[in-house]
Amino acid sequence: LLVIEGQKVSAGQLLARFDTAPGQRAESDLLRTRIANLSRRLQIQRRELARYRQLTAAGAIAADELDRREQDTLELQGELQEARAELEKVRTDLVNTELRAPIDGTVLRIQARAGERPGDEKGILELGASDRMEALLEIYESDIDRVRLAQSVTLTSENGGFSGTLNGTVSRISPQ
Repeated sequence: LLVIEGQKVSAGQLLARFDTAPGQRAESDLLRTRIANLSRRLQIQRRELARYRQLTAAGAIAADELDRREQDTLELQGELQEARAELEKVRTDLVNTELRAPIDGTVLRIQARAGERPGDEKGILELGASDRMEALLEIYESDIDRVRLAQSVTLTSENGGFSGTLNGTVSRISPQ
């Protein structure tokens, strides 16, 4: 976790790294090595296949041997394509080992700390767009007749939820 509660963040900023990254990198390295090996084997196989085509055309070997070599080449091409697809999946998974801020905002609450497994419902942290927020206020019944829509307001926190004051506008009045 690379941020703390109350910290302002910008869109794209790295907020957390997950412990699955080293395994994903190792798998990526393994697949790149496998792809390089398959590419070399395929290059050799294609040269061999070209020779067998010439030999078959000259009548030096049977056509079924050429068919077997072509089948081997196709299988090798398939393995190479599968390895490339696996590498692409691992690259996508590697991107998902980092949590980045989707918006400019403020870290409102941290739900999971280092070493804890975040739950599906809570996630890791709560991020709020600090340029536009809504506050739910309770007004005494005796004072509600002094509140109007579009009225400018200044908010202070009685319980220490924030320091200083916030300015805003009344956007909705609920009958409750």
